Amino acid sequence: MRKTFLSFLFLFLLSCPAQAALVYQDFEPDNGTLTPYGSPAGTPPEYGWGFGQAAVGLNDEGDPVHGGKHSFKVTLPAGKPLQAGSGIPAQFGVFNTNFVPECHDRLTFWVWSDPAQAGNHTVMVKFFDQEAYKEKGVSVWTVDQAIYHQWTQLTIPFTQLPSDFNWHRVDKLEFSNYWDGTYYYDDIVIASPSTLGQDLECLTAQMYLTCTEAPEAGASAQDAGAALPSRGARNIPGIAQLKGQHCDTVFDQDAALILDAWQTRAERRLAGMEVAKRNEPR
Repeated sequence: MRKTFLSFLFLFLLSCPAQAALVYQDFEPDNGTLTPYGSPAGTPPEYGWGFGQAAVGLNDEGDPVHGGKHSFKVTLPAGKPLQAGSGIPAQFGVFNTNFVPECHDRLTFWVWSDPAQAGNHTVMVKFFDQEAYKEKGVSVWTVDQAIYHQWTQLTIPFTQLPSDFNWHRVDKLEFSNYWDGTYYYDDIVIASPSTLGQDLECLTAQMYLTCTEAPEAGASAQDAGAALPSRGARNIPGIAQLKGQHCDTVFDQDAALILDAWQTRAERRLAGMEVAKRNEPR
């Protein structure tokens, strides 16, 4: 049987006493990040890219890491303030990531900075969506500063961006700094002030996430997803186990159409399964 569509979305929910979040990018292995378009089998995921002669890539051994095994290292050339930086895609959403603004109100990230001009400095983040800001994006500066030679969590409230920015269809992010030097980014998340329980309730209400009782050992993915609502959506079973529940993402119909189009441009490996290009025989 020929499948017309197969896409996996990793959804991670982080909890602390006052906050829950969707992980935009944690730079860890097998997190769902795509390989570069048209690349041969075995090519590593593209966690980010440089522009303006910036050198980018995963951290080297002994480099600063905030969480897990990896951070993203960006080295900016001298003499090019704000002309160099790095683009970073989401590890889910295929360049069409739903930030679910009904449930979330900020982007947070961790940065370790070694600028040529020693001291504490702000970071510029450029946001791209799939509509008015797809080509040129919109740039904003963090209010707080990255502390010199120390991991710092910085925040961009959604209210810093224009009201017509489409948070339901975010294409990518770009990070820039005024001073040349070396910077490490890690644990970029889409956050809210809510508790984990409130976030789950909101995501479920927005038809982004649906949770049922966790399936017993040996139950099939089809059994686990049997109770999911259909609204012309794509149901993706088996991605999370939270508090005894089996939680699945549900794409709305518009997002599904975008993802269908991207299937012809992407090839990915996730959870040991290869997603073939649309025209290859299944």
